[in-house]
Amino acid sequence: MACHEIAALRLGLMNVLGVDDAAERAHELAELGPLATQPGPLASLAQAADLRTMLELFTASVAELS
Repeated sequence: MACHEIAALRLGLMNVLGVDDAAERAHELAELGPLATQPGPLASLAQAADLRTMLELFTASVAELS
C-alpha cells in the first residue's frame, strides 16, 4: 500500500531535517505498524539519515508495489 511508503518517507525526512515532533512521529509509526520494525526498505527508509539513502530506499520500496 502506498500509504506505508509515504509514512516511511515522512519519518526519514523528519530525521534528515531534524524535526523532533513526537506526536507526528507516533502517527507515522502507527501508520506503518509492524512494518516499522520488520527488516526491509520501509523500516530502513523510516530510519534514513541522508537524502541519497532515502532516494535509494524509497525507490526500492515503491518497486515492491508492482
